[in-house]
Amino acid sequence: RRGKPRRSNVFLWRNGSAAVLLHEAIGHAAEHGHAPLQWPSWLTVRDEDADLLREPPRRWRRESFRDLPLRRMTNLVVAQHDAPFAPPDDYIEINLIRGGAYDPLTEMVTIDVAHATHQGEAIAPFRIRQSRDEVARALRGATGEPLRYPGVICSSEGQELFVGSHAPVMLTSFA
Repeated sequence: RRGKPRRSNVFLWRNGSAAVLLHEAIGHAAEHGHAPLQWPSWLTVRDEDADLLREPPRRWRRESFRDLPLRRMTNLVVAQHDAPFAPPDDYIEINLIRGGAYDPLTEMVTIDVAHATHQGEAIAPFRIRQSRDEVARALRGATGEPLRYPGVICSSEGQELFVGSHAPVMLTSFA
């Protein structure tokens, strides 16, 4: 049964898990040609040779030779440069993501959290659903080098592809 996070709206994204959040909020928006948003100046999001904060991915990919090539991400790398990082006393630590989605019509981001803890105790799986603008406003800080988050299979237009995904430890606070 899905529950809602208890006690805190602050999330500490460990093990590269923030890559999935930003894959949905930034990467898919870039694939669909959505207007850039105001993201923190300390944040960079690249895919191969493309700056996804300002432009779409440059690679055309397809699941098989029967499919049409689509502009798709191949290796998303989220990095921080002198970002603030001051976790409060009360936060939920996200360790494992079950899946994510981006709705190009509403620009809503959905993240299904499979494993998280609050004050060292496991909590029930839950869902985060925010607009990409709310995701941009929620970013509070980051620390360290990008960590590889394994096994991201991205589905778009019925085609499933592996996308490398990397992100540092990140801190978000949703209103």
